[in-house]
Amino acid sequence: MIEYISTDDGVTVKYRGKYLYSSRRPKERAIQSLSLSLKEHTIYVMISPLLCYGLDVFLQQLPINSLLICLEFDEHLARITKKYLPGIASQMLFVTKWDPYCIEDWLKCHTHRNISAMYMLRPSAGYQCSPALYEAACSQITVMIEQQQRNQRMLQVVGKAWVRNTIKNMREKISVLSQFPKLEKPVIIIGAGLTLDKYITWLGDLQKYYYIIAVDTALPTLQQYNIIPDIVLVLESSPVNLLDFSEGIHSDTTLIYDITAHPQTKRIHDGSSVSIMSDFSRDPFYQRLKEDLQLLTIPEVGSVGVAAISIALRMTTAEIILCGLDFAYLPGKSHARGSYVHTLQLQEWSRLTGIPKSLDLFSSRESFRIGGQGGQLLWSDDVLASYGSAIMKSDSKRIYTLSSPYSMDLALPIWEIVRDAEYQNSVKKPIYWDVHQISEEKWKILQIREQKYLEQNILFQNRECMSYLYLGYGNNDISANEYQQRAEQVYSLWGLEQTE
Repeated sequence: MIEYISTDDGVTVKYRGKYLYSSRRPKERAIQSLSLSLKEHTIYVMISPLLCYGLDVFLQQLPINSLLICLEFDEHLARITKKYLPGIASQMLFVTKWDPYCIEDWLKCHTHRNISAMYMLRPSAGYQCSPALYEAACSQITVMIEQQQRNQRMLQVVGKAWVRNTIKNMREKISVLSQFPKLEKPVIIIGAGLTLDKYITWLGDLQKYYYIIAVDTALPTLQQYNIIPDIVLVLESSPVNLLDFSEGIHSDTTLIYDITAHPQTKRIHDGSSVSIMSDFSRDPFYQRLKEDLQLLTIPEVGSVGVAAISIALRMTTAEIILCGLDFAYLPGKSHARGSYVHTLQLQEWSRLTGIPKSLDLFSSRESFRIGGQGGQLLWSDDVLASYGSAIMKSDSKRIYTLSSPYSMDLALPIWEIVRDAEYQNSVKKPIYWDVHQISEEKWKILQIREQKYLEQNILFQNRECMSYLYLGYGNNDISANEYQQRAEQVYSLWGLEQTE
């Protein structure tokens, strides 16, 4: 099946009747394909390295802030590559089975390299064995890079707030979710999009049969109709979304909040509150916290609605139904009635101004037309559309959406209301929450450890280990003076008394 043929220029390979290298100059041609000016902040994807001609020199020339992924999806060719592959370097990954979660996790470990581009290399013709798979893999890697870049920019903006909120949240008594509960019935995930208006009565009728996870912005609307969600999910670090809780949170609702969420969030809730962590950073500080506090993590997807889907997929093997996760809107109305945003919009309109036909009220981002479920055109923007696309890329077959003229076309199956009868024979069971408490003693241990860590960094200005002082920045982006000032600020946060 595989033939090794000697030439005057090394060995060539014949596989399934086709040469995978030049029949005359295999080594020379392969090395030529790798002889290029290597760029910084780039991930090079090498398709089918096979006999690995020139790979050792390529690795020596690879910039310190660039990466290399070698892909070989054919099991027979993969066995050859493993024989010839040089020792795996810290900047290199060899992949034989495509797992986007593994790739994404590896990229997060190299966030400090600030990867911003992808370049495909094809030293052999092994690419032709599975061109569609390799193209799809490279396309997904490009998407991951773009998402990582967005995350880094976001961290630069909100990093200080996340650190402050994390420390303040830990200073208070917190419960950490040990594992997600197992549910036997469908889960409805509710956002504050216009579809919520259409199905509010349906939700009220079914709330005792289906489990409900609400995102924070949907809570005011649900409260107006006496719909009590089983779970409210909060990821927001700024105080803005506290306005969604102006009427409080029902004591029967469990609040799941990110450890970086604003600390006031859990204080306004009299019921159960449990903490989790978004997997937004491979920063040593947050990795220490995750391990020490045994925090469950969820993917950092940017959208609380998409995060709720990832949680629901881990909670139930039944269907997941989306309601109000529209990722689109109409001119003059962007959110369901009763939501804080819609109430604010109503307050700004008058007989003189009327209902605006422009989209300036709804977003500082540029809006554009996007296809709805029925082919109608709605309005969206890059951020909303990217969240919708993230759902479309899910390989789960259990996610459904409701028929709506207000929703972006998510390419999901439509939930048929007649199926509700299947689940109305019995009411849903109470949710059992497996949690553990963070003790005062544990807090003191963490406090002392982090203070010592910061003292060492303040004293020696160890800029090679910036940790959580400057999330989203590279080591060369911050001056020594800025670094020390920030270290002193975070140091004081750890030493504050338990007051706001």
